[in-house]
Amino acid sequence: MENDNRKKILFVDDDLNLLNGLRRMLRRMSEEWDMKFVSSGSVALEELNENDYDMLVSDMKMPAMDGIQLLNTVKERYPGIIRFILSGHADQEMIVSAVGPTHQFISKPCEPEVMIQIISKAFRLRTHVFSEKITSIITDSSILPTLPELYQRLRKLLQSPDSPLKNVAEVISQDVSMTAQILHLVNSAFFGMPRKIDSIEQAVAMLGIDAVSSIVLASGLFKEFSEKKIEEFQIRNLYSHSILTGVFAEKLAQYFLKDRKAADEAMLAGMIHDVGQLFFIENKPEEWKQALERHNSEDIPLHEAEEASLGLTHAEVGAYILGLWGLSDNIVEAVAWHHQPLKAESNTFDTLAAVHIGNGMEHQCLTLIKNGLDMEYINKLGLQDQVSDFKIICGITDNTEILKGKLQ
Repeated sequence: MENDNRKKILFVDDDLNLLNGLRRMLRRMSEEWDMKFVSSGSVALEELNENDYDMLVSDMKMPAMDGIQLLNTVKERYPGIIRFILSGHADQEMIVSAVGPTHQFISKPCEPEVMIQIISKAFRLRTHVFSEKITSIITDSSILPTLPELYQRLRKLLQSPDSPLKNVAEVISQDVSMTAQILHLVNSAFFGMPRKIDSIEQAVAMLGIDAVSSIVLASGLFKEFSEKKIEEFQIRNLYSHSILTGVFAEKLAQYFLKDRKAADEAMLAGMIHDVGQLFFIENKPEEWKQALERHNSEDIPLHEAEEASLGLTHAEVGAYILGLWGLSDNIVEAVAWHHQPLKAESNTFDTLAAVHIGNGMEHQCLTLIKNGLDMEYINKLGLQDQVSDFKIICGITDNTEILKGKLQ
C-alpha cells in the first residue's frame, strides 16, 4: 500500500484460535491499523528486528518465552514501542512482575469496542496530542525514584504484618512516584473495576497489603533518590509543591463541585501534576538541569524553559505516560494542561480547573497575585469575581508556609 500511514501493531499469542478471533474482531480497523499476528515471542522478536512497529500486544502465559520476558526484551531493544499485556490470568505475582515493562494491562476476553478504545487512545496520545519527541526522551517509563525517608517509612510499615491499610495509604499519598505507580497497577483491566480508582486509600484496599508489599519491596520498581540528586534538582521542593497543590485542588473541587469523588480525583491529579519532572530527571538529567537553571536565573516559567532546552514540557511527558498507564482522562487532561488550561477547551469547572488554580495558589502561597493564574481561562469559567476567594477556599494562612517547611 503506497503512502501507508497506518499504525503498525504486532499481536502475540500461542493460542491460534485466539489470534484468529482477534484478527476477525479487529478487521474493521484495517484501514487505520496494519496488524500482524504471530504465535510466539521468538517469532515476534524476529518480526520486530525486520520491521518497525508502533505497538506490541502480547499474551501473558506462553511457552518458551512468556509475555513478561518478551516485553522486557522489547523494552530494552525498542523502548519507543507501546507495550500492552493481554491476558486472562490475574495471578498477583505475574501482574506485579509485569508492571515494569507494561504500559497497560488488557484482560481477556475483551469486547472489540473496549480493545479498540484502549488502543486508539494510546495512539491519540502519541500522534495527536503530544510530540513524538517524547518517545526518544522517555526511554524507561517504569522506574520512578522516591524520597528515601518516605520509602524507608513505607518499607518499615509493610514489614509489619499488623500495619493498618490507612497508614500505608497515608505514606504512599505523600510520594509522587509511589502514588503514580499504585494508580497504574490498580487501574489495570486485571482488576475489572467498572470505573477508574482515583483514591489511594481505595487503591491500597483493592490491592491489599501483600500486593503492595510485593510492588514496593520486591518488584524493583522503586529506588531511592540519591542525596546529591535531591539537592541538585530541588526534589523536596517538588514534593512539597505537589502535596500542597493536591490539597488545594481537593478543597477547590469540593467547594465548587460539592462532590467527594471529584475532590479525590482533583487531589490525586494535583499530587502527580508534575510527575513529568521525575521522568526528565531520570532520563535527561543534564538537559533538565539546564532548564531548571534557566528557570531560576531568568525568572521564566519552568515549562517555557523546558520547551527551550528539551523541546517539550514536563506536563506533556507526565500526561503521555499517565495516559498510556490507563489513568482517567480527567487526570491526564489536568496534568497535560495545568499550565495552559485554555488548550483543553473546557467551559466548566472540572479537575483541570482545580489543579490549575491549586497550582497557581501554591506558587503564590502567601500573597494572592493574579499572574499565577491564566486570567483568560478564569474569565471563561466565569470565576473572575471569585479570584479573591481562592486563598480562603484553599485554606491558605500564614501556617501554610510552616507546613511547606515541614514537608521539605
